[in-house]
Amino acid sequence: MPRKLRDYADSGVYHVYNRGARRHDIFADDVDRRLFLHLLGEAVGDGLLECFAFCLMGNHYHLLVRSPGRGVSIGVHRFTFEYVRKFNDRHGFDGPLFRARFGSTAIEDDSHSLETLRYIHNNPLDIGQHPDSYRWSSQSSYLSHRPAPSWLSMSSMLEHFQDDLAAYARFISRSFDEPIDG
Repeated sequence: MPRKLRDYADSGVYHVYNRGARRHDIFADDVDRRLFLHLLGEAVGDGLLECFAFCLMGNHYHLLVRSPGRGVSIGVHRFTFEYVRKFNDRHGFDGPLFRARFGSTAIEDDSHSLETLRYIHNNPLDIGQHPDSYRWSSQSSYLSHRPAPSWLSMSSMLEHFQDDLAAYARFISRSFDEPIDG
């Protein structure tokens, strides 16, 4: 049986995010987006991270991850460093792609994890896209609209809704002003 996210509190669950230097795009095309997700999947496969959610926007990304032991910095740095190297090689650039080291917020409890999940999955609203159909987010996998990457851990989140996808969808679409239990 999958452990609830609250069981991970002491082992490092984080909302991880970063933005392009000078707010420039960090993904030039879908090839870049697939590369980013592939490298994230490798970090998960290598046991450096566990990923619960993601959303790739034009000039930034959001992840909800847990570091199973060696620290979130090692896992995120490893795959983003490789992404920048390959991005620069592919596009003939050099130098930094991201504005700085990634940002991270420690997840405090189940309520915080669910609010972060909702925030991540609703990011496409900022560009006028519906979260349920946005291709570069784990939201469509949560709703079974697209196959989930093998490395995406959704069960810890969905068990909060007794695996009821309709209840999950109602939660994600609610206003941020509404309480979780409301």
